[in-house]
Amino acid sequence: MQIAKKELQASREKGFITLWPVAAGYRIEDGVVIREGNPLRRGYPLMSHPELPAEISKLQRGDEMRLLHFLKIYGELGYVKFTDRRNKKIKGDPIAWIWTHAQTLHFCLELLNGLKSKDKKLITTVLRAGRYRGQTSEMILVAMGAKFKDLPILPKKLITEGGPLEYAEKLLCDLINSNLINVRPKIYREEEGPHLRFTIGTLIEAAYWLLANDYVGGWLKRCEAPNCGSLFLQTDKRQTFCPKGLRQESLCASRVRLQRFRDSKK
Repeated sequence: MQIAKKELQASREKGFITLWPVAAGYRIEDGVVIREGNPLRRGYPLMSHPELPAEISKLQRGDEMRLLHFLKIYGELGYVKFTDRRNKKIKGDPIAWIWTHAQTLHFCLELLNGLKSKDKKLITTVLRAGRYRGQTSEMILVAMGAKFKDLPILPKKLITEGGPLEYAEKLLCDLINSNLINVRPKIYREEEGPHLRFTIGTLIEAAYWLLANDYVGGWLKRCEAPNCGSLFLQTDKRQTFCPKGLRQESLCASRVRLQRFRDSKK
């Protein structure tokens, strides 16, 4: 398995040692992601990739081609580790579970954007599902670990009492915390002495941990590329497009550059 040593060292310095495996290929069978090929092709340190929340949030329910492209780059989200690993009937990530987590992260990013701007009107719009992919129901389906839960979008009393900020903060904390159940600190004996390290059980938990870090003290940016507009965790104030992540270049930046080149030839 190939390992990015520089990324691994940077991740270890932050206290994280988890490497996430990526298989040679994936397919979708009966609504479940199945690994193809053995042994696993490569691994990478999850916590060195702050683009994970945004990349997962872009997955659209029903778009299996985009999901398979994501899996090829980043691997599975880790459903099995939320469940009984001895249950041989569980073969991989259910795609309905993946898409619900994608919607939950999308919702969390929009909530966080409103909280960082302290814009009550924007938060109320998000809570009412105005930016939640067109959903108009009074309830919102979210993923909490391996389970789904319907939550009220915005209780009416909060609209009249003027408390959307407080409600949004509590909701965001609950959603993040419920998806970090396998994150644990451990003491490891190393050559230079004992070190406190964290183990991240799954890719999806890494995404929520990274989101939590941004909530506490990070930057959030909406991609400036036409036809994107996704929110991502900004690691450099100069970033204006979605990060490249494990790709050689940001897809959004590449599309914008190509369009500018075409426009210059007209």
